[in-house]
Amino acid sequence: MGWNKQIEEGVGRLRTTEPIQADDLDTLLDHYEEGVDFIIDLTEQDPSEEILKDVLDVQANWRSKGFSVVLLIEEDQQKKIDSSLEISMAPTQQEALDLIEMERIERLLNL
Repeated sequence: MGWNKQIEEGVGRLRTTEPIQADDLDTLLDHYEEGVDFIIDLTEQDPSEEILKDVLDVQANWRSKGFSVVLLIEEDQQKKIDSSLEISMAPTQQEALDLIEMERIERLLNL
């Protein structure tokens, strides 16, 4: 499986149309770029809880470096996700961009 990566104005978008397997997530870390916040597009996926926990690890890794990662995932899929998982997610591209903008402001204000 391969990830399609696009970067525009400091925001990257990673997506794949192929079903995600657990070992595919290891390659997500290879796409990290300094100074780029990312949206991981899962709109064409039906991720298992195990996959989401692995994505959460990637999200935590990138956040520890001071950058945002938002999952783009359809609203009906979001309802299936364990609410105890602290995953930053949005149902639309615009909402994902809004979340990234809010997180950038929080970083500037050291919140």
